[in-house]
Amino acid sequence: MSEPRRRIKTAEIPIVKQALLQRQHHKCCLCPEPLTMASACLDHNHKTGLIRGILCRNCNGIEGKIYNLANRAKRTLTPKDFLGQVILYWIKHETDQTGLYHPLHKTADEKRERTNRKARQRRAKAKETVQ
Repeated sequence: MSEPRRRIKTAEIPIVKQALLQRQHHKCCLCPEPLTMASACLDHNHKTGLIRGILCRNCNGIEGKIYNLANRAKRTLTPKDFLGQVILYWIKHETDQTGLYHPLHKTADEKRERTNRKARQRRAKAKETVQ
């Protein structure tokens, strides 16, 4: 029989974090980042208050933002259903659907050329300043 649900005390946070870290093999639940007690965040469901696990700081912050954005965007869907639709959309559109590029998209070569052009301009300007 499982223990009844209860609110942990602030003093119990390190004990719970350590137990969850061991259960998760000192890894973030969402990414492969190795975790220490200092880098581990105790993740919880903001609706229910129930602790879900340990996340790295980055994933903990992003998970909250994703949930809030999905909750805002969902329309008639639940946030989970909305995110499921987003993932299905990404999978469906991994391959070329239209053969058209967005006008603001830059290829890796175009980005590199722009960076090099800016660097040349900075060097030329610095050279003018020196003379």
